[in-house]
Amino acid sequence: MRRQWTGAAAALLLAITIATVTAQDGGPLLRLPTIAVMPFDDAVIAGDCGWTWNSRSWSPGAGVADLIATELACEADRWRTFRVVERERLMEVLAEQDLGAGGRLDPATAAGIGRILGADLLLMGAVTRFDVRSDYIGLPWRAGFDAERHLATVAFDGRLVDSTTAAIVAQGRGQGNETRYGATIRRGSLAGLDFGSTQFGDSILGAAARKAARSLARGISGDVDQMVGPAGEWLAEADALVVYCEARDGGWWPMINRGGRDGVRAGDRLAIRRKVRDIHDPLTGELLKTIWHELGVMTVREVEDKIASGPLACPPDGGIRPEVGDVAVIVKRN
Repeated sequence: MRRQWTGAAAALLLAITIATVTAQDGGPLLRLPTIAVMPFDDAVIAGDCGWTWNSRSWSPGAGVADLIATELACEADRWRTFRVVERERLMEVLAEQDLGAGGRLDPATAAGIGRILGADLLLMGAVTRFDVRSDYIGLPWRAGFDAERHLATVAFDGRLVDSTTAAIVAQGRGQGNETRYGATIRRGSLAGLDFGSTQFGDSILGAAARKAARSLARGISGDVDQMVGPAGEWLAEADALVVYCEARDGGWWPMINRGGRDGVRAGDRLAIRRKVRDIHDPLTGELLKTIWHELGVMTVREVEDKIASGPLACPPDGGIRPEVGDVAVIVKRN
């Protein structure tokens, strides 16, 4: 994604990396930023551009948004620097707000939708190319025979919008091309196909659309990395809270209030700490130091959407049972 940074990007970085929830006696909590992929505007290709003649049956704007969201979810799972709002939830909110799936939303309106969804960033954009062009080429090695060459091009412009300020923080372009040879492709063979269908996925337009969606998703992932820093750096500073602890397998199994949706995975290791006291300057009241008691290191074994748990390796000087409100800090990611 071609980056065009604005002053809003710095503000967004601050908003995402500073705690949005305060833990009781445990300092700030960090969370992964969330991205909602809005339906794209397809007004530019509403006319005759090769394959949209049956425009009432086509919805390229909503279709490419589905493809982008799928590719973006793969990137989120790979890098764990952001999360993606489920498409079903997004469409429910759009329907509730009576906005439909046309994609023609201005940043301010979309920001309101983002706040309802709990999304930090919105991916908005427009489909600018969605067509197939054909020509004939000669095959000299098979004298007397010609072949028809088909080139599909799918392109769209995208922009990341801060759901708090409605400011555009980055923008770029995704494009995919697919070339095939063979018999004539008729408009009616593609028009009206469901974007989620196998027929469309196997088609020349479907292949081009997937390539375009993948290129944009990878660019967006890079943009978010630049905003919040690599996951290994900023997630390592993220505190979570112990919400429960049980005696299990001869030891303690803490449970924390962070799970798969926050990037926690089986094999991650977290230091479990309890705050002893804050040391303040007696003259100014400035916080000089926080003293922590290290209870041990927890290795994540079980992960659900919102919680994670695992055995605690206690230090040699004793095994103090973790309590609700103790802090967990990721020290090593799997």
